[in-house]
Amino acid sequence: MSEHSSLRNVSLHVPGSGYARLVMCYLVGVVGVLFISILFLERIGGDGSYSIEGHVRNGSDNTGRILSGIEVTLHEVGLGTEGSTVALTDEGGHYRFDNLQLLPGVAYGISVEYEGVMYGQDVELETALDDPVEMTVFDVTDEIDVISFDSISVLFAEVDARSQTVSVLESVVVENQSDKTYVPGRDPMSIVRFSLPPGATDLSVSTDLLRTDVFQVDVGFGITSSVPPGKHEILYSYSFPYEDTSYRFEKRMIYGSDNLRVMWDSDLFDLVLQSQSNSESVELGSRSYELSEIGALDRGAQAEFNLLNLPEASTSDRFGNYLSTLPVQYLPPAVVAIVLLGVVPVIIFARRRKAG
Repeated sequence: MSEHSSLRNVSLHVPGSGYARLVMCYLVGVVGVLFISILFLERIGGDGSYSIEGHVRNGSDNTGRILSGIEVTLHEVGLGTEGSTVALTDEGGHYRFDNLQLLPGVAYGISVEYEGVMYGQDVELETALDDPVEMTVFDVTDEIDVISFDSISVLFAEVDARSQTVSVLESVVVENQSDKTYVPGRDPMSIVRFSLPPGATDLSVSTDLLRTDVFQVDVGFGITSSVPPGKHEILYSYSFPYEDTSYRFEKRMIYGSDNLRVMWDSDLFDLVLQSQSNSESVELGSRSYELSEIGALDRGAQAEFNLLNLPEASTSDRFGNYLSTLPVQYLPPAVVAIVLLGVVPVIIFARRRKAG
């Protein structure tokens, strides 16, 4: 029998009585707990504090070149708490923050500014040592051609017949396919732009891009943020008015799109696409929507949808909408007019009955 085969058959045997065996198991357990505790305290600090560490690298360099002398900022944000601490990367591109406390309601984040662009990410304090926070920064470019839209999803969410408005939610995945961060120049046309229908209101924009400001442009809005390599989602919602039971919705593909999706509730209105496309029913929450994928569209192309059988506002709703557009100084006479229109016929009718 070989040495290896005999080792497979060896099992741990504790000699002596049951009490001795129990004591031995207890000692093994105590030693194990102490060993784990020592490792844990070593990882989080002997006083129960935590540490965050990592490296800063240049992602535009194929070698992932480390960067020394870079300021790394630790942000601490919570209820009644807001502060920051700065550390410099050493010659190995390494940084570290020690003596951090895990407090309820307090969140941590790391940020680095490189060539005028801010990079950041949230940090889970409990796992920061197991998963070092590696920060990747990039060189910059002002070439707008590196920007494209990977996908565009348009959801016609609601129709308000009283105000004759349609509420829309759009999700756009902006992609920078280069290895450099796109930084807009001073030319307004250099900012990343999104089209909106005429008369759009109640615009709300959400994005994970840092330092984002939203500006209105001729046919929509633009964002001033820099766009690092990779994909980034932009969510925005708005409403637009319609006058008749049909509306021609036009969407300009400024940067093109690899895929355009359209969703609508067929119980609210009918939708006819410019190009032939099959649709399927999908469930979102408790509602059913029609989903149609149009596919890829080139830069500068225009997508068109015809919204048909839109609900119309009633006469009273139309008059209420008209009143809402009047300047304040004209409201009292308008209210008097409504009262007269409603009351005078009643008075006349009453007089006629009395005279009869």
